[in-house]
Amino acid sequence: MRRVEGNGKKRKVGRILIAVAVAAVVALAWLAPKLGWSPARQPKLVVLYCYSTLDEVMQEALLPAFRAHWQEEHGEEVEFVTTFAGSGEITDRILDRYPAEVAIVSSELDAYRLPVPWKSWKELPHQGVLARTPLVIVVQEGNPKAIHRFEGLSRTGIDLIHGDPLSSGLGNLAILAEYGSGLRRTGDQEIAFNQLLGIWRNAAVLLPDARQVHRHFDTGAGDVFIAYEQDAVGGPSNGPIRGEIVFPPSTIVGEPIVARIDKNITSKQESLIEAFVSYLWSREAQKILVDYGFRSVNEDLNASSLYLDFEDAFTLEDLGGATTARREILEGVWKDKVLPALGR
Repeated sequence: MRRVEGNGKKRKVGRILIAVAVAAVVALAWLAPKLGWSPARQPKLVVLYCYSTLDEVMQEALLPAFRAHWQEEHGEEVEFVTTFAGSGEITDRILDRYPAEVAIVSSELDAYRLPVPWKSWKELPHQGVLARTPLVIVVQEGNPKAIHRFEGLSRTGIDLIHGDPLSSGLGNLAILAEYGSGLRRTGDQEIAFNQLLGIWRNAAVLLPDARQVHRHFDTGAGDVFIAYEQDAVGGPSNGPIRGEIVFPPSTIVGEPIVARIDKNITSKQESLIEAFVSYLWSREAQKILVDYGFRSVNEDLNASSLYLDFEDAFTLEDLGGATTARREILEGVWKDKVLPALGR
């Protein structure tokens, strides 16, 4: 197993870019009066951090739709200062006091780490869940290794590309799918452990976020990778995936969480932030998410989709909740048992 070279440099560059963006926002606010720009003409700004899989749907559709919505209702322009990276990476940046006003992380695993009041996102619609996207397996065309479930990833001779759990929300959810599917199929912790151990023997490359995993596979590398269904199905800009999608009978469902970072929201920003967060659960916004391959929290919007049902689609709650899953599986099994068994 190797982590892709340069992750630290990318993170450092990312921090610099964020700092530059924030400085630009501050400079704009300071210079505007001196250059004769009236406050009425200045666009309102929202600082938004999202995990990488949301990049296209946000930039191409959701943010432009909200801008139009706000312009129509208030006659004001809105711009977004955005950062897209691995869910763990953006959570770390917020903990480092970067001034996000709204964060969307890949699951409650990272939401619990955010500097917000305990479980405050659960006060939002659908307890903060923006959409849903089960984890699937993507294989080379024709599925030459005959992989049909997570158990198959533990066989010898499988070259697996994996999200890095140190930075990637997908990486952590994949571990829970790899272990949880075995546990739920057999009820035996030892079998589930051996399945996870076998899979991680085959994890040849670790990449910092879901999109980089996908792009690496598209270069022709590896036999297989684990993806969000949304990333595999894709949206209008993604085009057809290179390879085939395998829908394993048992898998975990990713539930991205929206959180307001209230300590960074001024009284002047409150109404705008509240409107933006509320908009994400509007019918218009949820329909956009479906168009880009997500499953809406409004089930009627999913009725006409081509998504397959899974025999056993489980969630973090089915594993005892986010804190239990992190403590008992990510730390207690993967970190404390699997990695030492592999000499890592």
